[in-house]
Amino acid sequence: FGSSHLHRAATRRLPNSGIGHHFAIPVSMELRDGNMAAARARRELLQELQKERAVGFAAHLFGEPRLERFLQGNEGSVAEAAAHFRRMLAWREEAKMVERRPMVEGKSWGPDAVPGLRRLLDIMACDVEGYTEEGELIWMQCDGLARLSRLGEISDDDLYSTFFLMAELRQDHLDRLSAERGSLARVVQIRDLSGFSVTGLLRDRTIMARLREVLRVANLAYPETVSRIILLNLPAGFNLLWAALQPLLNARVRKKFRFLSSEDPVAELAALAGNRSLQALARARHRALGISDTQSVGLEICAGMSEYACQRMESGDSVQWGFEVSPKAGSSGLQFSVVFFADADCSQPKHVRTAVAAKDGAVGTYCTAEPGLLWLTWSNPGAFSRTRRIERLRLVLQPAQLAQAAIRGRGSATIISAGAASSAPGGLRRSTEQQRAQLRGCGCFDILSLPGRPSSSELSSRSSRSRTTMASPTPSASLSSSPSPAQAWSSRGSSGVPPSAEKPGSRTLQIATAMLLALALTVRFFQIFQEQITDAVRL
Repeated sequence: FGSSHLHRAATRRLPNSGIGHHFAIPVSMELRDGNMAAARARRELLQELQKERAVGFAAHLFGEPRLERFLQGNEGSVAEAAAHFRRMLAWREEAKMVERRPMVEGKSWGPDAVPGLRRLLDIMACDVEGYTEEGELIWMQCDGLARLSRLGEISDDDLYSTFFLMAELRQDHLDRLSAERGSLARVVQIRDLSGFSVTGLLRDRTIMARLREVLRVANLAYPETVSRIILLNLPAGFNLLWAALQPLLNARVRKKFRFLSSEDPVAELAALAGNRSLQALARARHRALGISDTQSVGLEICAGMSEYACQRMESGDSVQWGFEVSPKAGSSGLQFSVVFFADADCSQPKHVRTAVAAKDGAVGTYCTAEPGLLWLTWSNPGAFSRTRRIERLRLVLQPAQLAQAAIRGRGSATIISAGAASSAPGGLRRSTEQQRAQLRGCGCFDILSLPGRPSSSELSSRSSRSRTTMASPTPSASLSSSPSPAQAWSSRGSSGVPPSAEKPGSRTLQIATAMLLALALTVRFFQIFQEQITDAVRL
């Protein structure tokens, strides 16, 4: 079985009949679920299969987790489970699994453990390296990003051999996890169907034939491996695909399907499978798009599609984000939102920034008081929208100690989002200009600089002067010596306005002058046009 590094197992040898290999029977491969009826059914099934055990079939097939899967797949019926088990043994002989198994026996679960699996997962846009909080394996697949045309490069023999070995290794891995936790460990399968062409799949007879064979073997040889199948972003025409797949699935499997709504599928997915499923979704999409680093490569969002980025945060951590949109979006633009999913309750996300148009880009920062996942979404609404590209994306994580030091240095609360004034816990509100200026001054977001705004160097010098002043107060400085509102107003000067507004060549004055000039030219144009029309009528 190859699990001696995980368990201390008492073993015995089976007689050699030439049918199968000798494997150690780990006594610890038991399910301590406390269900006496289920334990009795497993003993009865094992007794029913005494003949198969005697002729030398591989011992790992008769562990309690494997027997329990066959029982649950047959509604607890020992007779039906035994018949199903024998059909599985017949398939193993037909598929020559005895000869194939040594290629994966004793290996740890992973894409590189099976020959050809990494390539197949890349073609199918899959991520299989995550786990839920409950310990279930996450199988994330982005069908809309799958390159099905490349499946033609793989022969049927190679494709089925890779799938059989993958299923064998995955089942061993799940059985080990089941023995460790005392209950059945399964797979949560999540399928993102955004951009998926249903008609294209149904028209491809070769792929449909391969799909039928894969589903047949999965139901026959590896039952009750999947706990839930979650589908999100259902495309048009999905009912046709569902009608074609239902005959290939038994009633028990059909009950495992969950169809998420189109309103907020990400929030529903987090509520069903936790934050780690969202991380798997982002990994799978970025890997399928060939993006190893979103901050240097960027993201491309086609019409009607969405893309994501996320950052894991611990209590007290702070995350700063910033990006630019190319080409410039004009009045429509991308819809950008930020949501925080706390680990304690994923079903109640905190909307850090609601979905608003990000015409040119955005900057912002968020500090959390509890561990969780910060989730950024860009949506390109409309079927006829132009493809947009997210460039100069920055996601900078500041650990708790650095984030708290930065907040104390600023002497104010955390900025919740850019693009609108945010309310601080102490009652202080900051304008959008102050937020952007502060983020540009940190050196991480030197973007979105507009004419007339302070440069990063100016802000840095101002910040250093401010820190010097705060760090070196005069001996007489105290809270009681702060100026009153009347004194502060009188200190502005005789004109009654701040000194910064008294500078000549104000940008506001320049804009007003330009607008008046444009208005005058427009009025004069219409006057000349009216005179020409009048002359034409007279002639």
